[in-house]
Amino acid sequence: MTVTFEITPITPADLPRLMELERASFSDPWSESAMAATLEIPVVRALAARSAGMLVGFVIAYLIPPEGEIADICVAPEARGTGVGSLLMRTLMEHSDCTQFYLEVRASNLPAQKLYEKLGFQRIGLRKGYYDRPREDAVLMAWELAEGNG
Repeated sequence: MTVTFEITPITPADLPRLMELERASFSDPWSESAMAATLEIPVVRALAARSAGMLVGFVIAYLIPPEGEIADICVAPEARGTGVGSLLMRTLMEHSDCTQFYLEVRASNLPAQKLYEKLGFQRIGLRKGYYDRPREDAVLMAWELAEGNG
């Protein structure tokens, strides 16, 4: 059976589910107030992936062309490995006017790093002690539109 996903803009009604996924996925999740405030910022693009009407993933990015920054990407534990993370990232990147994207990822989050590398991101630096709970370095990654990259 093939799982299909619909990518739609996030709405304020999605906030409870966003927070549920955020808390299930991260040891240091965003607060609900920070999430709500971020979704109100004009340069923010926030997309949800839905399967059978249920929100199973999301991506939030700051888009200030030509640059974009991936602020948060989250996939429900039961939807991991289905390609939904890649679909969210590709949809966001393809429907923006950005030719460069940046993100940070926990040094220990190898599945996420592998996903970003498959999308063409490259490691460009390390931010020592960037994350809390637990304290951990962040790998800084960048993507730039180039032949065969986008």
